[in-house]
Order: sequence, then C-alpha cells, then structure tokens
Amino acid sequence: MRRWCIHWLCISLCCSSAGASEWTSIETAFRNATATREDRLIAQVAELKARLNERLSKPEVTYGWVNRTRQVFAGNVKQCVNGVCSIVSTYRTETYPSWEPVASSQHVVGVLDAPEAAPTPMADVARVLAILNPKKHETFVDFGCGADARLVIDAVRRFGCKGLGFEIDAKRAAAAQRAVDASGLGSRIRIVHGDAASYVIEADVGYAYLFPDDLKKLAKQFHKLKRFVSRMHAVEGMEMRDYGQGLYVWVRPVAAVQRLTYPVAMWGGYQYTGRVCSNPRCTMCASIQRQLGR
Repeated sequence: MRRWCIHWLCISLCCSSAGASEWTSIETAFRNATATREDRLIAQVAELKARLNERLSKPEVTYGWVNRTRQVFAGNVKQCVNGVCSIVSTYRTETYPSWEPVASSQHVVGVLDAPEAAPTPMADVARVLAILNPKKHETFVDFGCGADARLVIDAVRRFGCKGLGFEIDAKRAAAAQRAVDASGLGSRIRIVHGDAASYVIEADVGYAYLFPDDLKKLAKQFHKLKRFVSRMHAVEGMEMRDYGQGLYVWVRPVAAVQRLTYPVAMWGGYQYTGRVCSNPRCTMCASIQRQLGR
C-alpha cells in the first residue's frame, strides 16, 4: 500500500508543471539519506574492527608465584611499665607465596613459560581437597600436576600432609619444581618427571585430571589409594560416585572383619577368651574355662 501511494505521488508530481523540479529534490534527498545510512554502517563496522584489534593486541595475563608478607599473631606477653602490668599481643612478619597476575619483572617462578595443558580451575581445587581431606600423616599425589603444581602445593600448605606430583612433560615438570621451590615447601613435596604407571607409588589420597585412556592405564595405581578424585571422567572398572560439577570420587571399601581364629567361649550371648574374675567358685568363669579346655 505504501509503495503504491509513493508511486502515485511520484506520477502526479511528474505530470504537474512543477513536478520535474520537485521530483529531482525528492530523489536527491533519498540518495543523501541512503548514503548517510551506508556511511553510518561503515563507521560502525570500522569501530567494531578497531575494538577487536585492540583486544587482540593486549598481552595475555601471566600468572606466577609472588612473595608477599603478612602479620601473623605470635602470642600474648606480659609487659610491665612503671609497675603497671598489661597483656600485649605480639605479631611477627611472615613471607608467603601468592598466586596472582604478575608483570614480567615479578615473574619469579616462570610457571607459564612451559606449555600448559588444561589446568584444574582454582575453584575446583578447594572442592577436591575438601573431599579428599588429607591427614597430616598421609601423602597426597597428583597424577599430572601441571606447570604450577597448584593442587600439591595447596594440599601441603593447608592440610600439612606430604605431596607428590607426577608430570610426563619435561618443561612442565621443571616449571612445577620451580613453583614448589618458590613456595618454600620443597622439603615436603616431590615432583617426579615421568609416567606414573611405571613407578611404585606410596600414597594415601590422589587426584587426576586426565583423558579416559590415561585413567584406565593408571587404574592399578588408583586402587592402591584410600581416596581418589577424578575430574570430568570416571575411571573404567572403578565404582565412582558422581559428586557433581565433573568430580568423581572413589573410596576404598572397608575390608570385611576377619573371623576370630583363636578359641572363644560363649556365655549369655557374648564371647569370652578367658575368665573374668578370680573367684574359684564363679559358675560363669568355670563354664568359660571348660569351653576353652583349661
């Protein structure tokens, strides 16, 4: 309908005496509007290209271990001044490594100098360690610790356990060792460059973020652990519980209680291995002794 009206208007203008000049002005205005719209679109595309190039030209954020200091409570002491005594809190300065974005001059570890496979997100690190809950007398092992050994370092620092990290890539293993040295936990953490399947591993709890084929290859090592967590994939042949968000947990089943191999006597529905009193006339003890053949 609108096209027909415009067409009728153009015909009427052309047929009139002043139609030619009016039609020329309308055509010129239409061309100017079209050109303005095209120029506006071209300008928008150019602006988007400029934004994209600016974003791509920015360097990627580099992370590394940076030494920081903090005040730690050291205890209360009694302090007397002019005969007036009071309790004063004392603090000491502690140096600790912090994993954060760093400039090239602060990159003391050089963790990301090595090629990095997909690392475990830091949000999942806390969840994994909370599930495993390594004790101080236990050893935590990470099958594929990566270039920063983040799980091993965090487990040792937070839970006080021992740490063991396996990394098959030489550059990532070297970077992981630098990260451990920078964390100050080198005496409690061991980084091994090699295939974990070819080692005799003595550990209690473990974690892996590997492909299904690699997990299947290491299944025998996982069965030696007490508790094990796998990210994204369950291990074939292991009854693993799905904890959600891509975490699968395996806990070694408690062995059945072995039957008693030494002789026992029954009295009142309970088992006894010897007399319970020193009275020579005790009927209960006499029955127990007879059953034990004593």
